[in-house]
Amino acid sequence: MERFRRWMVVPAAALLILAAFSGVPGNAQVVPISPNFQPDPQPLGGGTSGGTKDSGDCGFIADAPNLQIQLSEPFTYLRFSVQGDGQQTLLIEGPGGRFCGLGQPEISGFWKPGTYNIYVGEREKGNNPFTLSVTAKP
Repeated sequence: MERFRRWMVVPAAALLILAAFSGVPGNAQVVPISPNFQPDPQPLGGGTSGGTKDSGDCGFIADAPNLQIQLSEPFTYLRFSVQGDGQQTLLIEGPGGRFCGLGQPEISGFWKPGTYNIYVGEREKGNNPFTLSVTAKP
């Protein structure tokens, strides 16, 4: 039986190492976005906003992003929008920089290709349900 337990520990440890270096923080879903995506606007999902980490300028966020976006090439225009209750914020970090949206949060403009971490936060500590979408229409 002892031999069996050792065999089970090695795969579990290997999985933890793979998860730590996979590039996907926490349980963030990775969503690829390519030109001419359909439907437009594209729902990206939802979840619970907020967290315990003070972002400094964009409210309280979770330790890991709510979502990761992978852009295959540059986009001359994309707009990310959050719908929900509370005083939500939208923080996006990636190759193009760090952007924060407050109020009815949305962030739009030119986007470089690469991976972006998306956090949906709250101005004050708290949690609320939200949905996130993206459009290429101005």
